[in-house]
Amino acid sequence: MPPNRSNEIYQYSLISALMAGVADVGIPASDLVQYSQGLGTFTTLEGELTLLDGKVYRSQPDGSVHEVGHDDDDKATFVMATKLAPDTIFRTKVGNKDTLQQKLEKTFAEYKNMFIAYRARNVGKGWKVKIRIIGGQQYSGQSLSEVGDAQKLFEYDDVQGEIVGFTSPSNWQGVSVAGEHMHFLSNDRKYGGHVLELEVDEAEVQAAVVSSLYIDLPKGGVFNNVDLMVDDESIRKCEGS
Repeated sequence: MPPNRSNEIYQYSLISALMAGVADVGIPASDLVQYSQGLGTFTTLEGELTLLDGKVYRSQPDGSVHEVGHDDDDKATFVMATKLAPDTIFRTKVGNKDTLQQKLEKTFAEYKNMFIAYRARNVGKGWKVKIRIIGGQQYSGQSLSEVGDAQKLFEYDDVQGEIVGFTSPSNWQGVSVAGEHMHFLSNDRKYGGHVLELEVDEAEVQAAVVSSLYIDLPKGGVFNNVDLMVDDESIRKCEGS
């Protein structure tokens, strides 16, 4: 992994690799504790990874969440992580994912071709949130789009928690997820996963522009034997963007 510098993104693998079913290898999830926040998934596409305050959490298909310990062998097959040092902090009403994305884009309008890292916590009344958790490949090489068809959905109302996310430029689709990509984790660490819908009366948002991205690609024959195609429609369907 690269040096842990503020407002740089470390990424393992590519979204296009997940779409092609490359999920057999990964990095130790416990190595990610050097970063403050991030999101991703695990080998065989089983469960959602949320990194918050230097701790890694795994959301299971049954809706449960547990912290990944230093001695656990969980491996992240895709992850984006950073050490956030916010350029700005603001409060805003969040009507849905689009309104949060639009607020971030307006705040950083002069940086439309840069990445944005952010986190958001509710102020007062809790989040109304709909999340998904992918249940894992049924066979080696099964694509993310097929796995996503069997995703588990959970809805929570008035829950205290935080959003961690990244905004990626549109021309980076396939490397990461173009536009917004966010995960949720409740304060009691009982609920979490990939955000499909969200709403809150007021949120405090911390955000920063990111101009440096370090990518580790999977090593081995599987990654190098697949065709990495950018299927914009399928990615948007899988990610709910």
